[in-house]
Amino acid sequence: MATVLPNLVSERSENASLPSKVGPVYYVSSPHELVNFVQLLLLTVERSDGNAASDATRIFDSLRRKYEASFGANSATVGKLLDLIAEKYFGVVVQHQQSLFDIVNSLFSAPPSRSTITHNADEDMD
Repeated sequence: MATVLPNLVSERSENASLPSKVGPVYYVSSPHELVNFVQLLLLTVERSDGNAASDATRIFDSLRRKYEASFGANSATVGKLLDLIAEKYFGVVVQHQQSLFDIVNSLFSAPPSRSTITHNADEDMD
């Protein structure tokens, strides 16, 4: 990657206390804050252990709050994607809200079918 963007990319080597699980970590110097968000998000996901009470989860929450205004018109979509990331990598249980359509549809849909168990009275007499 450093050969593709030699002026924008630098390898992280000054902080050996946070070793990468996937190899060297590269930082792209970019004025665009969403690039910084994605880099920090990837490092945080790499650091997570699936525990909802971990430091990585708190960092994820603070990143989400800090960069939320940067998502612009895509805020709802990015929010859903971040919810999926929170569930999968950080062990966070996200409560999903039902839409009005889902609620009305459940009122008028057929009840779930129940399997009937046939019971033969002759078998009990053994």
